[in-house]
Amino acid sequence: MTKKYYKLHNFLTFSVEGEGQLPDSFDKEFAFYRTEPQVGAVNLQVVIGNFLWEPPRDSLVVNKTFILHDDTIYACDAYKVASWKIKITGLDSECTTVQVHGNYASKFVLARWFCESIIRLKMTLSGYPMLHSSSLCNGERGIVLAASPSTGKTTTLLTWLEKGNPFLSDEYSILDNNRIWSYVTPFRFHTHNLKINPVFSRNISFLDRLQIQWRTLLLKMTRGYADVTWNINLHKVKPDVFVVQHCQLAGVFVVTRTKKDQVARLTSGLDAVIKQLQIINQFEWRGFEHYIRAWSYAHPDGRVASLDRIEKEGLTRILKDNVFGQIHLPEKFCPKNFEEVIQVFDDLFAK
Repeated sequence: MTKKYYKLHNFLTFSVEGEGQLPDSFDKEFAFYRTEPQVGAVNLQVVIGNFLWEPPRDSLVVNKTFILHDDTIYACDAYKVASWKIKITGLDSECTTVQVHGNYASKFVLARWFCESIIRLKMTLSGYPMLHSSSLCNGERGIVLAASPSTGKTTTLLTWLEKGNPFLSDEYSILDNNRIWSYVTPFRFHTHNLKINPVFSRNISFLDRLQIQWRTLLLKMTRGYADVTWNINLHKVKPDVFVVQHCQLAGVFVVTRTKKDQVARLTSGLDAVIKQLQIINQFEWRGFEHYIRAWSYAHPDGRVASLDRIEKEGLTRILKDNVFGQIHLPEKFCPKNFEEVIQVFDDLFAK
């Protein structure tokens, strides 16, 4: 059984151990943060492989799926064709252990549903909100673009990187008072990324381009059911890119798609922006939100049950002294639109 360790800056450490393809899917997702074996306990330990657990008779059953006893939650669960059983111990503790066993299809689900979600949970509860976003960085200052999937944040980031700027984050951004910390994961590519940013199409292999094309086609043919986006390592997309670990926060913007033909920057109240950011983040819990709710039902006085409030307090503390607002992108965007967005942020960086 192999065991690999990962360190997310100085915030937390985690490990993944097991045999077969499932541990490899975790490693591909978090490879940028791979580190040497750690001495002492890690903040999150994921053990992949078959296991047995007999729930005590006094266990609490929530929503017919989740079995809770003391500091443990257990479930036999599924999403589309993926299925698994999972046991999480210490979700509200400094050290959390996850035991999980799933079928072949679960490799497309488990790393992000559980490992990434628990990382997000722990970071938020510790006062470091993670926003589903891309971040544009000029080396010293960064702007967060928070958005739901397929809104244009990744394409905006790719347009930014084309101009020789450094990389900060694409999937999530970590906020820490007046700073942004990077979160480096593989790019989730669709064919429109290659059309609008053709320079990156030349950097990746023919096999990668073929995978992107047929998976995007499969997604369309199944009306969104077969969402198996092809993921590509950052340095494969842009081999010479420099990754900034953290930088000064210059602003947070919510990106939305509208029927209008032009890019527009709008001002908005603090409470409205925070509400939008929280809704974007809630979408990204995927199925893990049910585990959070089940845990909160059994532990109503714990920190997990107060997650929404703690996240709102953290965002309020960070944004009240920073620039924030909204960016509207046309529903049918083209390369010109992303150049317009870049100009908006170039102007902000110039101030």
